[in-house]
Amino acid sequence: MLAALDWIRRNHDAPGYNIRVVNLSLGVPGHDYRSDVLACAVERLWNEGIVVVAAAGNQGVFTRTLDMPADDPFVIAAGASDTRNTVD
Repeated sequence: MLAALDWIRRNHDAPGYNIRVVNLSLGVPGHDYRSDVLACAVERLWNEGIVVVAAAGNQGVFTRTLDMPADDPFVIAAGASDTRNTVD
């Protein structure tokens, strides 16, 4: 993942690409975005002018944290909750 994000950073404005938004439908548990390597990689994209959207996580509605890199303040966290009327 880190290599892919670095490729995007290096090639986002190459002829034919014009990458302006990156959607990461993934996330991993993290503790602090300030020391997380995935958060650092997406911040580098943000510094290049690329919008990063990341999945908030799949831990359910009662979790108190977002997955990385969605927990980073430079990332748009996308999440939803729909139980589809299932029984707990």
